[in-house]
Amino acid sequence: MVEKPLLIKGPLTDLSDLLRIARVEGRKVLKVDKVIVKPVVIAYGNDGYMVVVEPDGSGCSKDLGVGEKKKEN
Repeated sequence: MVEKPLLIKGPLTDLSDLLRIARVEGRKVLKVDKVIVKPVVIAYGNDGYMVVVEPDGSGCSKDLGVGEKKKEN
């Protein structure tokens, strides 16, 4: 599995805001439809947090459209 640390900055109201942003940014970085946010949240600086995300393992990629198959070479 590929794990990616993300630095999220900004004023957040609670943990749900942080997890929501981590999921959205994790999908963009990893180019998958679903991600898992690891239970590791570290305070970083004054108003930043580091979270770790990974693909959920279903193998769904944003590069493939609905009904398309992977090319086998």
